[in-house]
Amino acid sequence: MYHSQYIANKQNPHNITANLPLFVDDVNDNIDLSHILQFLQRKIPARFYQTLKSVHIKHLREFEERKINALFKNRTIYVSGFQENTEDILRSIVHELGHVVEYKYHSTIYGDQKLEKEFLLKRKTFFDRIQEKALKNKKSLQLLLMNPEYSTELDDFFYNFFGYDRLGREYGDVFVSPYSITSLSEYWGVGFETYFIDGKEKLVKISPVLFNKIEDVVYERSENDREK
Repeated sequence: MYHSQYIANKQNPHNITANLPLFVDDVNDNIDLSHILQFLQRKIPARFYQTLKSVHIKHLREFEERKINALFKNRTIYVSGFQENTEDILRSIVHELGHVVEYKYHSTIYGDQKLEKEFLLKRKTFFDRIQEKALKNKKSLQLLLMNPEYSTELDDFFYNFFGYDRLGREYGDVFVSPYSITSLSEYWGVGFETYFIDGKEKLVKISPVLFNKIEDVVYERSENDREK
């Protein structure tokens, strides 16, 4: 059940940091807001929040139109409260925070193109494996996969034709999460989410360059620092 009465008895806004409020409009009444706040305060470096104005758990029409449950725009994170459990909402916030960090540390993350190379190699692995299956327009698909930027056509292929569930079952050794294949930016966002919520082991094994890039921004280190 979703309602506002649950929120009425809670302080609103909540504070993630002294300068970053969390506003809650509507949320499933089984959601543990205190857990979300404690996680964000204890697990995420405070400097990652510095460019944000606020975080909102609220319903946006854009979520339905784009078939998403979170977004980052105008220095604000918006997350749908209409999710099944506390972890889903927490994951959405951390994932979008990954895009905040991506913007701030863009040069560190992408400057040497190593992350892009790792990502495109994984997409090539995907394409090489499906060569055996009866797919039309393989050349067109190959061209789309060579572009690391987001493509609505490619997203439609993964969402409606191939299926993200199937992608997770068949390519769990290539991507830490099926949505990682969507674009280079989402490859980063999912990796950031995985690092902070699931831990480092899986990420180190499957996406070592991505893991190192996350550690570079977490510890504010250069590649030379990493090699010492």
